[in-house]
Amino acid sequence: MTRKAYFSIPVLLIVAVLIFLVISTSSSTSHLSKSTGSVAVLIKGGLFNRPNTQTGGTEKLTIHSFYLDKNLTTVAEFDEFVKKTGYITEADKFGNSAVFVAGNWELVDGADYLYPFGKNKAKAAPNHPVTQVSWNDAVAYAKWKGKRLPTEAEWEFAATNGGKSNRVYPWGNDLRLNGKYQANVWQGTFPTENTQLDGYEFTSPVATFPANELGIYDLGGNVWQWCSDVVKPTPEEAAQDTALRHPTKGASFLTDVLADNQAKIFEHSSSTSETGIVHTGFRLAKDAK
Repeated sequence: MTRKAYFSIPVLLIVAVLIFLVISTSSSTSHLSKSTGSVAVLIKGGLFNRPNTQTGGTEKLTIHSFYLDKNLTTVAEFDEFVKKTGYITEADKFGNSAVFVAGNWELVDGADYLYPFGKNKAKAAPNHPVTQVSWNDAVAYAKWKGKRLPTEAEWEFAATNGGKSNRVYPWGNDLRLNGKYQANVWQGTFPTENTQLDGYEFTSPVATFPANELGIYDLGGNVWQWCSDVVKPTPEEAAQDTALRHPTKGASFLTDVLADNQAKIFEHSSSTSETGIVHTGFRLAKDAK
């Protein structure tokens, strides 16, 4: 007598439930990945001998493990936040923002994260880093994502491959490697001539240039990146505005690295909390639990 293979009704129900769970889990994971935006890289903590550019000495820090987004926050990601929450950036509140025009900084009416050079100029590309966002704007976005801005020390720790490298810039010691540019920065005579030898006059799409050993892109060049710290103004800045500031790291497409030390890993620029600038953006961090 030949036995026929068959599934009983209970077994079929179990199989159906398992298939449903697999499909649901796959769908949920895909949605989660889409909603959380940039992929984050785990930066394992450790001791960090951090040079102090002010004193010339070294401070020993313990960096706790944290996650850092491998990419800068893009225009598309920030735009999703604005559309879903109704958030109004400070550039839109003020009605203008800072743009570099013919060698000078000017407040341009209508400049914002979608039109970083003003409404009569090109719209920002979705896959480029968002700019014209103040520190306050970046913090608001970070809270919405359940993340935060990195500290300056964390940013430096990531830029030095977890404190293991002694290079000058996040990408290395020279602007080019084997003849190829490693970052989107200024080439030519600043501020009158930008030869665009790296292929870009302004921002470039995120992850255009090589990542560092940790898999993090655009740690140098493209746009300055907000950090969470609070710093005092320099004497030159204090002559105009005594407000506390927040550091920005990594230089930008407007940085002449051959003449400007601020592009070096342990240097920084800074701006006040409400300031939006055409060459400043951010990436997010999160504690590793």
